[in-house]
Amino acid sequence: MAFRDCFSHIGELRSLVPDITPILALTATATQKTMEMVKSVLSLKSDNYTVTVSPNRANIYLYKAKVNNSLGAPFGWLIDMLKSEHVLCPKVIVYCKAVKDCGKLFNFFKDSLQELVYVHGKEHVAENMIIGMFHHNTLDKYKERIINFFYVPDGVCRVAFATNALGMGIKFANVRYVVHYGPPRSVEDFVQEIGRAGRDGKSSTSVLLYQGKHLCRCERKVKEYAKSNTCLRSILLSEFGVSKPDNITAHDCCLACHKKCCCVEDDSLCNKDVPLLLHELHTQGIKSVNPAKKRNVGKNDLCLLEELLRDYQKELASGCPSFYLSPECTTGFSDTPVKAVLSKAKYIFTVEYILESLPVFKFEHGVAILHMVADIFEDFEVNIDPAYEKTTSDTDFNYDLEYGGNYGGEGTSSESDETEDSETDV
Repeated sequence: MAFRDCFSHIGELRSLVPDITPILALTATATQKTMEMVKSVLSLKSDNYTVTVSPNRANIYLYKAKVNNSLGAPFGWLIDMLKSEHVLCPKVIVYCKAVKDCGKLFNFFKDSLQELVYVHGKEHVAENMIIGMFHHNTLDKYKERIINFFYVPDGVCRVAFATNALGMGIKFANVRYVVHYGPPRSVEDFVQEIGRAGRDGKSSTSVLLYQGKHLCRCERKVKEYAKSNTCLRSILLSEFGVSKPDNITAHDCCLACHKKCCCVEDDSLCNKDVPLLLHELHTQGIKSVNPAKKRNVGKNDLCLLEELLRDYQKELASGCPSFYLSPECTTGFSDTPVKAVLSKAKYIFTVEYILESLPVFKFEHGVAILHMVADIFEDFEVNIDPAYEKTTSDTDFNYDLEYGGNYGGEGTSSESDETEDSETDV
């Protein structure tokens, strides 16, 4: 960004002032590495004095879960909460890594809530929805709507699906849940966005929901946070050179500490509930897909299956009249899914298993593979759940005429790399 480049030249201003002029640099949510970089860019003397404050927010409970391609299991708790509490539902910000994901979630919630997506007794128009979207393509009037409603306790909009565009220079006091559908790339951005919950000091919750693909371009510490079974708060704070305070009760800290909490008198495990309905996900959507059955697969079967897969691969490639990348990259059906299908053929009986356990990312590819396996082994009938098809297909998530604005499509990169900059006030 242009102004970031200008910041890198601020140190040159020191040549215009007397050598004894004191210099004060202020920032927020900066890791130790970032602080050293700032000192270098500003040409600060080696005898500079640093004052730091821990970014820890003790009132925010940290929760995380690995989820599958389906939206129903990870977000069912939030849909249920909207249905039951409606305009009294706690305020929620759902951060997405891409504009496309914002639109996908917005339409999924809109379809799931049906008439309940609107305020009772009000006209069925976007202004009266209890959900909204906020990203750089959103119409200005809808951005203003979300900001205005989130600043007041009784605002109509209760859930906002947003990129990091929602957060620059704003401070909502009463957000109870910050949900990340895929984490930001850096720990700094992650901590900033988590910190938008519970600004009023009341108990709030940070929820990280992620798939494996969400972690591919993240910093090492972010990946560690997603995969670790140790204290999540300690992982985040370690990047800032501070430790977790001793006065945080285990069941108020994070999911990992909560599961080990022994705060009752007889030293048995804590009986305090996880502070959100999503905990049911821990025994359902979060767990890896364990095949209920398997078949014997012979060498002949694998040869026939590979032949069908290669034919399908060629058929997809022939539908690409021109491309800059290889046909496999363009179609999304490379040698990787072919090899994975062959190695897991004994377990393939449903399209859910294919999409959740194999490197297959398009619903139509999963269905095609399922039919091939059924043709070869003839030990099951292909039966596609329409509800699952709806939550995994992208075809319905490109444009919403009522809400306004095209949010579909191009890539899955974080908007933070292209249009917005991280805020400096946490």
